[in-house]
Amino acid sequence: MKKAIRGIEYLLVLTLTAFVNSLGEFEALRFGASFGAFLRRMFPHRSYVVRENLRVCGLNPGERYHRDLFTLRCFQHLGVTAVELLRLKSYSEKDIKNKVVFGNRERLESASALGRGVLLLSAHIGNWELNGSYVSRIGFPVDVLVKRQSNEKIDRLINSFRNAQGVGVIYTDTGLRSLITALRNKRFVAILADQYGSAESEPAIMFGRETMVPSGPAVLIEKHNLPVVFGFLRRAKSGRHYLYSSLVMKWDGMSRSQIVQMYTSMTEQAIRLAPEMWLWTHRKFKNLTDYKRSQND
Repeated sequence: MKKAIRGIEYLLVLTLTAFVNSLGEFEALRFGASFGAFLRRMFPHRSYVVRENLRVCGLNPGERYHRDLFTLRCFQHLGVTAVELLRLKSYSEKDIKNKVVFGNRERLESASALGRGVLLLSAHIGNWELNGSYVSRIGFPVDVLVKRQSNEKIDRLINSFRNAQGVGVIYTDTGLRSLITALRNKRFVAILADQYGSAESEPAIMFGRETMVPSGPAVLIEKHNLPVVFGFLRRAKSGRHYLYSSLVMKWDGMSRSQIVQMYTSMTEQAIRLAPEMWLWTHRKFKNLTDYKRSQND
């Protein structure tokens, strides 16, 4: 039964991929926004997660209209991001470079020049998949750290999109060895460090509240004195993406918890710049709320 369900899932993703690739760019992104709105209706509990996260962060809009509009925009952003991922394989090098505006290439070059490998830290803001593809297309070798999908066929399909843009894949369940090997080979390793931390995590302050944050990047920085480029994409109405970045290369005297707090604070700053483009549907604050839906909501 499970095999049949996964086969159906794969066929649905293949069909959706073929459909969005049959459209022009503008039409595909417009469909993505509609698809996101549909997902909001399909998964009402995720809308509640968005609102609960906003409440915990102290950003909850006072009026129901504004709250619902913000939630809708979050889902529309996810729909557009999903469509861009499904179209990723069809984008040429020129397409990728045209989609992203970036004026600080020298930051990547300065980090790479140290010869120790580079951590590309980011969060689930904007189109995080396009972020790695762009860095790869402008000439830097990139591997992304990802969680293995339970559906193997979908996992291979998504990885083929990444590979088409020159991006390699490192699975989170392979341990530190693969990460260290990539860094020793002077590659850029992209890690998203904004989800709720579990086994390997440190407490950090985010939006004035303490939550658990993955400490894996801090461990690598601490042990190997790695340069870090923190970057995220912000999508404009035109469909182009603007890449914002910060470079940190000195860690003298900083403890592991201070490093974790540093990239958590950078994540918060990025969210404040483009709040509707963060993954608010993720249960980020499990230590502060159980995300059980109120009957009065």
